[in-house]
Amino acid sequence: MKQDLQSSLWYQTALLKSELSQICLTDSQDIDKIEFVTQHHSSNILAAGLSNSIRDTTQHACLCNNKSQASISNFECKKEECRTKTELTESLRKAHINQLAKLQEVKLEIGRQENELFVKSEEIFEVKKLYDEIKSSIHEKESCLRNLSSAHEKLQLDYGEKIGRLEVQNKDLVLVLDETTSKIQDLEMQVFASNK
Repeated sequence: MKQDLQSSLWYQTALLKSELSQICLTDSQDIDKIEFVTQHHSSNILAAGLSNSIRDTTQHACLCNNKSQASISNFECKKEECRTKTELTESLRKAHINQLAKLQEVKLEIGRQENELFVKSEEIFEVKKLYDEIKSSIHEKESCLRNLSSAHEKLQLDYGEKIGRLEVQNKDLVLVLDETTSKIQDLEMQVFASNK
């Protein structure tokens, strides 16, 4: 009989502790539920030592409830902090995506400018090559022109000397011609006079 009573008390205590621990976990209407559970099981509790156990368990439940409230408050803070960090992360992710898009645009622009620079470099190379060819051609023509000018001056001197000699010879020939013409006229007059 005594063993049955102890077994019953042990069973009722375990059941009460289980229900009280559920109250700690659910965090709802703390003390009222504890008193309800205590009253509900008081008719089945036969030993006075069990009321001490109930009191201890009630205090434990209150402590659990306070810890639970602190834990919920801490959870809300962590939740708010997590939400803030999530928003910040999302903002940073969007900024990173924007930066990547801008970087891609800059890379495309750099590629386009590199292509333009390559084309311009080719054009500059061709123009420089043409310039060098024209410069070389002009240099050759200037050299030819100097040679021609020198040859022209030499020819002018040569022909000037020849013309001067020819003019002197021409004057001499004119004098000889004048003398010959005068002698012919004299001879003609003599022949005409002798015929008379």
